[in-house]
Amino acid sequence: MLLSLLPARCILYDELDRDYDQIVATNLAHHERISVQVVEVIRQRLSCLGESIHAADDLRFALATLDPTCLAKIVRDPLVRDHLREAAFGTKGGVWGVIPKTLAIRGLALLDRRAAFHAAQKALENPDTRDREHYPYLLVNLDEVAAVAVLFSQAAREQSSWVIQAMGRALHAVHLEEELTSRLASENAGERRAACSIIARQPASDTIKCMLHGALDDADSSVADAALGALREIRASEEVEKLVGAFEREPEPDRQWLLLDALIGTADSGDAGQPCPAWARRIAAAGRPMMRDYLKQQLEKQRKVAQDQADWEDRQRRS
Repeated sequence: MLLSLLPARCILYDELDRDYDQIVATNLAHHERISVQVVEVIRQRLSCLGESIHAADDLRFALATLDPTCLAKIVRDPLVRDHLREAAFGTKGGVWGVIPKTLAIRGLALLDRRAAFHAAQKALENPDTRDREHYPYLLVNLDEVAAVAVLFSQAAREQSSWVIQAMGRALHAVHLEEELTSRLASENAGERRAACSIIARQPASDTIKCMLHGALDDADSSVADAALGALREIRASEEVEKLVGAFEREPEPDRQWLLLDALIGTADSGDAGQPCPAWARRIAAAGRPMMRDYLKQQLEKQRKVAQDQADWEDRQRRS
């Protein structure tokens, strides 16, 4: 059976020149025996990027589906490289407007991580950029150390609560206690407020919790409000950890369903940059297939509700 697969792939490869198919091409590109030849076919398809919207869409699909090893061979082409830079730094998604900025930045990162970081920072700082919750994750993945300074600085002046929440999620795995301690003691109210908002998505130590309790008496009411919100989120995350542990230990499906509903009503639902939070991945690993499907559907609904609520609160605050 295995021996018959290679001839079948070769037949599909021969068909690509006559009848190019994005899905077939990217699937074949991941097979070691014919990867080099298929990647070359894809590169040839992209040789008319400036003249064909179809070629631009082929690049979009390649950026979304190819693994970094295959993609690196494609993005080195000067024409592709220039197109990626334009899509990453511009406002229209490249010449034809079909390359999402996030994909362009990921592709650019294979050539120049510093330039990709700068493009992601620029996109995050622009309030008119679509889906800005993606960019904190990109920044952390590209340069964790530099991202901490950029995200804290942006959080101090950021007007979108939803984007600030994404910053906290993106920094969840980064050790921030010294940074948070310093920011909470800042004379700048914006920095103190930003620190409280980011702490809300962090595993908080007793020291940080103590500082948050102190911030409840901050002279700036926005800082006190952010500290109170952070303490509530921390308490909720502690409850979520208990519920997830109970779910993982529970042998009875009926009890697991009850625990799952409790979690969906309590836990952070993530955002577009992190659609499956860590707690949800644990549930998916321990639960049954029907539970995984149900969880995915409910997370999507909860995210929409949470984002609408955050946007409404922002409008109320500004009015």
